Amino acid sequence: MKKMSFFFAFLFLISLIPASAQETNQKYDDKDNLFYATLEDAQNHNPLPDLYMRTDWNQYHEFDIFYPNGEMKRNVKCKSKEWPSEYFTNRGMLLRVIDGKAYICLSMGKINFYQDYHDGKRYMQEGGLNTGLKKWDQKYYESLLQEHNLLMQYQMEKPKREFRDTVSGYGNKMMSWQLKFMMLLNEKM
Repeated sequence: MKKMSFFFAFLFLISLIPASAQETNQKYDDKDNLFYATLEDAQNHNPLPDLYMRTDWNQYHEFDIFYPNGEMKRNVKCKSKEWPSEYFTNRGMLLRVIDGKAYICLSMGKINFYQDYHDGKRYMQEGGLNTGLKKWDQKYYESLLQEHNLLMQYQMEKPKREFRDTVSGYGNKMMSWQLKFMMLLNEKM
């Protein structure tokens, strides 16, 4: 029974990873995994020069980093003093290090939405980049949508599970739907 529960929990977590991260036949170049000094630099694609990391998913928030002088450091933890910057990209996604953990930036604005890079749990951050993370609260999220006249559209556009959907395929539909409304909410705020 425990193995079966673990298996379904594993499938659920995989379904939360954005589609761009699940496409295994898509090739990523390590030199596209860049570091940025600020969020603005990331938005303007102004990376720290000649600094990049290996494309990898690591459950311990550790990555191999390549430095401008040709040196490579293996398994550098996000929380270590050797970590180059708060913002970086990996597999085409913008990530941010908060309290030593890597989070995927889902939508940035008045409210920042994140997903834990390792376990897929979602978080929100209100009041600026220096405020603490709060666990995802669906009821609160829906109240914000209601406040900005988006709740009805949100409910009407909820993806339907189709027979041909795989677990991860349906998870991707759900994540795309959530992302759309996270971005719309930030536009209206």
